[in-house]
Amino acid sequence: MVPALYSPIADDAKLTRQPVASADVLASEHGPALAGWEQIVAESSGPGWLRISMVVVDARGTLLSVNDAVTEHGTERVRAGGTMVDASVIESAGGSITQDGTLRGTRWSSRVIDDASATPEAPSVESTPRTLGDADLAGLRAIAATLLERGKRA
Repeated sequence: MVPALYSPIADDAKLTRQPVASADVLASEHGPALAGWEQIVAESSGPGWLRISMVVVDARGTLLSVNDAVTEHGTERVRAGGTMVDASVIESAGGSITQDGTLRGTRWSSRVIDDASATPEAPSVESTPRTLGDADLAGLRAIAATLLERGKRA
């Protein structure tokens, strides 16, 4: 079953904790700005869907950002160029955490249309942004809390 955005992260989700930048970037002149920053990512999937939830923390462990995204592949049929084609649906939300703890971000509802004229560089995408509401903020905070707790063991 496809998980809903903000639903509890599955116990069997693949969890990784890693630096936000590659070793090459960290060794560059820009590296000190990102030193110690890490991303904690939970990935789960099933037939026709993928979910990725993540947080970014700085070297002190301060939460900097949170994101949750669920993709359903080929779940809609839409008209494109006079023919019916498959479309994948992506629901995502995320944002940054300010110093006072405020979460600022956007929720996106997108459809990626499998249009013959589309290319990997220029896919046919319809996206609608929305301001985060109270339920979105609560959902993202719950995702962040789960990832921060599970990330201690990763």
